[in-house]
Amino acid sequence: MKYQGSFYDVNEQLYTISIVTNGDSSSTTNVVLGTSPFITEIETSGEHIYKPCKYSSATIKIISNDYYFDLYSSTAQQNKVVLKDSAGSVRWVGYTTPNIYS
Repeated sequence: MKYQGSFYDVNEQLYTISIVTNGDSSSTTNVVLGTSPFITEIETSGEHIYKPCKYSSATIKIISNDYYFDLYSSTAQQNKVVLKDSAGSVRWVGYTTPNIYS
């Protein structure tokens, strides 16, 4: 299943978030994103040149009356998250954090 939502940033640039669960993008469900729908955090401690890229994380706010149980992963790379701009360029890629429910 592919969950997809879009939002505009403060400069009115359109971004699309896609979450592909279990590697299956054969069907798409559009989701409503909350306020501040995509927030990134970068760990800046340490001296390694690639650490900010490797240790970045994001929080996505989804508003729904339904439960999307397949969003909750049991393995580290089960559900892929991709943020693209309006031109289709990838701006951020990651995986959902393994958990039961959050």
